[in-house]
Amino acid sequence: MPKRMNPIEINRVTAARVINDHAVELTFSDGFVGKLDLRPILSAPIFGPLADSSFFRQLRVEDDTIRWPNDADFYPDVLRYWCEAAGVRPRAETDAYFTQSLAARRFVIKPLRLRAFA
Repeated sequence: MPKRMNPIEINRVTAARVINDHAVELTFSDGFVGKLDLRPILSAPIFGPLADSSFFRQLRVEDDTIRWPNDADFYPDVLRYWCEAAGVRPRAETDAYFTQSLAARRFVIKPLRLRAFA
């Protein structure tokens, strides 16, 4: 059974590799490895250049996440959630997941502003 995200721990991407034109394999600091096709998110303005597969392949691991030369990146917690959910999820679903998990820890929260959807 694959290891599930612990909502209390900070997720950190420690390794990444492109596995096809717009998909990556990510390794997290707890050893979890997930694959993620990022095509569904490439319509957001900052991610537009990633539609070019040669640009997409320029990803690097930086600041505990994946980043490209145009500074496009994703929160590592969102990447982990999407890997576990078997793909990029709609903004409302992603926000609801994090709102619920934070509420379960009894934090006072406000809606998340995900860079992926800004």
